[in-house]
Amino acid sequence: MSIDLSASLDDLARSVHDDGATARLTGQVQHMVTRIRRRRTVRHAATGAAGIGTAAAMAVGGMQLSGHLGDGRDAAPAADPALAAAVACGTVVPGITPTQETVGLQWGHPDPVAEGEPVMVQVQIDPEGRSATGYTVDAPLVVAVQDGRVVSDPAVQVTRSDAWPPVDELELDLTSCADPGTPLAAGEYELLVVQATTRVDGQATTRAVVTGASSLTVTPAGSGQASPTSSPSPSSDAPADAARAAAELEAEAAAALDAVLGQGPVGTFPSCGSEVLTERDPLLELQLTLEDRPYASDEKVGGEATLAATAGRSVVGEAPASGATLVLTRAGVVVGSLFQDVEELGKVDVRPGAGAAVPLTGQMALCSLPSTEQPTHALPAGTYEAYAVMDVMLSRVTEADGSAEARDDTVTVRSNPVTVTVR
Repeated sequence: MSIDLSASLDDLARSVHDDGATARLTGQVQHMVTRIRRRRTVRHAATGAAGIGTAAAMAVGGMQLSGHLGDGRDAAPAADPALAAAVACGTVVPGITPTQETVGLQWGHPDPVAEGEPVMVQVQIDPEGRSATGYTVDAPLVVAVQDGRVVSDPAVQVTRSDAWPPVDELELDLTSCADPGTPLAAGEYELLVVQATTRVDGQATTRAVVTGASSLTVTPAGSGQASPTSSPSPSSDAPADAARAAAELEAEAAAALDAVLGQGPVGTFPSCGSEVLTERDPLLELQLTLEDRPYASDEKVGGEATLAATAGRSVVGEAPASGATLVLTRAGVVVGSLFQDVEELGKVDVRPGAGAAVPLTGQMALCSLPSTEQPTHALPAGTYEAYAVMDVMLSRVTEADGSAEARDDTVTVRSNPVTVTVR
């Protein structure tokens, strides 16, 4: 049975410990869960027999919520007791209760799994560019659901990553909560993910909840169906299966590229699908040099770019300590760029004739619309234009004639294009 995530449940909305948020939550329910293929799993299937027969499910729930995100550097706060009660054994599953800020929830798990085996689930809030400042994320609640009711105890949190946004890994024991120790019978289930967030903004504290669900098939014990938690037996059809998986992946990437080009130009450079920024007299420029060779699809690219002032100027400001990002375009539209979480800034002080070296990071991977933090496909083979791009927060600009101006704006600096070939 599919979970109706668009159904409004007032009890879950009222479990949020913020009267203002509860008022906004009640009656503002919508559902937007999109299922995507886990690209990493498919690639494993294309590289050898060890991946054949392996499948995984990834669901992305995008919703409006006034929520809060944690930095992942400390142990995750315990799940809200009121929310834990809302997903207690035998209860009807809750619905999405969105409010104001657009935040995504991503999670992944093996599918199918054998009867009696635990399921490892990874959960991550997608902050869509927000920093960790002022946010915390509770430990997720993950339960198995069948026929609209909770049939398992919540998963146990195993680890939380140090990175931002944090990735939580949980282990869900597929045993009956009504009959402890008895494995859930083979059949179709749903995994329900519930995660509470808190935002502290000055004196105001807002609590909110984000939820979503994905399907899970439990196969009879000893059925021989493979899952990522077990090593499948080698198959004589492994090379053909791997070739089919690779061809399928390439076709998906080509279709995704066409979709980006078909929707563009949209947004502001260098976001996915945006048009390349053009300026008549930029204050700063980046100088980009790449190796003169074909690049492998999905290859990571590192190195340095040079930041320089133009027209004899001196420029003082700040820029991301992580440096510049490699942005890939086709027909003047951005089709490849990496998410950059700006946690630290470094001082920029560029004098006439003296460029400053900055780190460069990139990947021959396709961006997506709507934008996601991680690339969804490797970049299809072909020719692209590459740019080094970096935002600089200006504080002072001195012209060649000595006149100076205090500034407090941000400019997007890019290099001239470099043609690259992806094979």
